Amino acid sequence: MEKRKENFFIFDCKRFFATISNIMFGNFFNTVGQALGFNVSMLLSLGVVGASAGNMIALTDMLAGEAVIGVKNRERQILKGVFVPCTIYLILVGITGMLMAYI
Repeated sequence: MEKRKENFFIFDCKRFFATISNIMFGNFFNTVGQALGFNVSMLLSLGVVGASAGNMIALTDMLAGEAVIGVKNRERQILKGVFVPCTIYLILVGITGMLMAYI
């Protein structure tokens, strides 16, 4: 039971830092979107989607996943396995964002 509490603590810390990141950059995205004449809602949503892509390759998430399945020191293998899907995800989101911005 104690290990389960540690895993929830790790996920809570991750959520906290992701929230802080969105708070810090949210105003920046808002200001830049207004200055460039973009749809601010779309720009903010793309920022949140990008933050979720960052969670795919975040070390804290890899360590939490290792703790859940009970393996150690596999960060390199996990990153190699997640890198290509994350890159494809970011390319598709980027293309979608560009299409939405100019259509």
